[in-house]
Amino acid sequence: MKKLLIIIATAIMFIQPTVNTQKKDVKFNQNELEVSLNKFIEERKDATAGVSFAIFENGNLIIRKDIGYTDVQNKVLVDENSVFEWGSVSKLLIWVSALQLYEKGKLDLNEDIEKYLPKNFLSNKKFDKKITFIDLMNHQAGFQETIYPVETTDEEIIKNNTLKKALIYSMPSQIYEPKSVTAYSNWGAALGAYIIENITNQDFASYVHENIFNKIGMNHTALLPDWSDNNWVKETRNKMNSYSYFDTVKEDFGTNISNILLYPSGAATGTASDFYLFTEALIPGNDLNLFNNPKTLEKLYEPTLYYSNVNKVRNSHGFWTLEYSNTVYGHGGNTVGFTSSLWIDIENKKAVAVMSNEQGETAYNYGLHPLVFGISSLETSGEVKDISGIYFSKRTIENGFGRIYKYISGIMPVFKTDDSRIYNLPGNMQIIQIDDFTYMQVSENGLMFPIYLKDNNVLESYTSDYERFSLIELFIAGFLIVGTLICFITYLIRIIYLFIKKSNNKELYLSIGVLLLSLSLLFLWLNTETDKTIVIINSMVTTLLGIIPIIKIKYLLKSDNKKLISQWILVFIAIIPFIALIFMQSYIF
Repeated sequence: MKKLLIIIATAIMFIQPTVNTQKKDVKFNQNELEVSLNKFIEERKDATAGVSFAIFENGNLIIRKDIGYTDVQNKVLVDENSVFEWGSVSKLLIWVSALQLYEKGKLDLNEDIEKYLPKNFLSNKKFDKKITFIDLMNHQAGFQETIYPVETTDEEIIKNNTLKKALIYSMPSQIYEPKSVTAYSNWGAALGAYIIENITNQDFASYVHENIFNKIGMNHTALLPDWSDNNWVKETRNKMNSYSYFDTVKEDFGTNISNILLYPSGAATGTASDFYLFTEALIPGNDLNLFNNPKTLEKLYEPTLYYSNVNKVRNSHGFWTLEYSNTVYGHGGNTVGFTSSLWIDIENKKAVAVMSNEQGETAYNYGLHPLVFGISSLETSGEVKDISGIYFSKRTIENGFGRIYKYISGIMPVFKTDDSRIYNLPGNMQIIQIDDFTYMQVSENGLMFPIYLKDNNVLESYTSDYERFSLIELFIAGFLIVGTLICFITYLIRIIYLFIKKSNNKELYLSIGVLLLSLSLLFLWLNTETDKTIVIINSMVTTLLGIIPIIKIKYLLKSDNKKLISQWILVFIAIIPFIALIFMQSYIF
């Protein structure tokens, strides 16, 4: 228990020594806040590329800071003309647009979304249960992660892109029954934007410019994949560099431009000033004409999803929640070189908005929160429960060749420590048990958010559920992945041996077939970001080659070598990629 208290205290002190963990409303003394912020900035100056942030109180912007550089090497300072990518904060434009249409009676949030889509558009549906717009907002429509690439630098693809084309091209399988699992989905959010297109008969970017950007004076923000809807933004973004700053490793990505075809889910780009106007418009009580009726903004923050075993709001019409002294509502976003976030305490009308040209930046995007919002109580109670194990994010791929990424990406190992309430995670992070169902994930850079226990095998993080792997599934998957690699190496050596020995052609050809099967499967696993046509051809070739191990067994049974153990070992190795092919194509283990 002593160790637990030290960890909690350290996390709080790192963020702000004088934070009050009990008060529901942390009153600002602006002078003291400025001193704390200057200290905060000074401590991080050597680990910061470029960042802009704003703090709001009583709905008004009271502090803005522009720090660092848009081009570190040439010392180009971050200023009011710097542009940043919103990343997934762009999704808030979808949800606000949906509430605008709800307000006008054009969109029923609880209606089956197929009412607003072309007939049979959702060819990926597996379950008969209807999907509602609320399900899209809550990321509970049941879609797996997209397999095919949704970002490109190909100008021809961008020129011919429409949201409908991008959705059809990247359409993922539905693997969960609606409302049963929370699994963050860029595709599901973009589908919501396509519904808005169908209702309004205009492309989503045009709708947003007309009904959001122009209404609140956001004149320096673009939304299309190549930002061609605002030439000034496009030209300015082409001069902006992005970076990766982790510990002592600093990497300059250059302009690092990648265009998002599912653009409503993450392509918004613009000045921090515009971003702050949008933040201000979302604070209750501010009349910036975002909605015709102020009550619609109140509706926006009404809960649409709760955590399973506690009376805590998880999502409100697409706005996620975090727990500090009060519940705060908002969204974070990441692209290949930028990080942004906005979070609002609707009760006290406070907000923090941050934009950075760093990949995966958290020190400002989350570290500022306790200064503004305070910290929720970290007093521990309840029965100690062992949550150690290896978890996978339910934002994953269960159906198709991309299933391998379930086992190599999005994994969360949770390790026991000497203290039964503390667990270690990779990346110098920890999970602390607070009560029977509440855990807090913390890191030294200020990242702090709750995780809730759904049942013995499922944890609920705010954007996705995590399920503990069965050891059997993990063992089989690991065996098949490693076994396929071993098969490739073994049969490469065997082909060389047979060629030198000048063995009979049939054995040589079968060995080449097995080699090609393992190679084709490995290539398929490692190239999910390849063009869809190439992947489909690769998948068909791999499937056809899958018959080779069967032919090899049949050949061995008729040969004089059928009693040799070494030959059956070779057959066993040859069968591994065949089994892996079947295993990776299945829905569930």
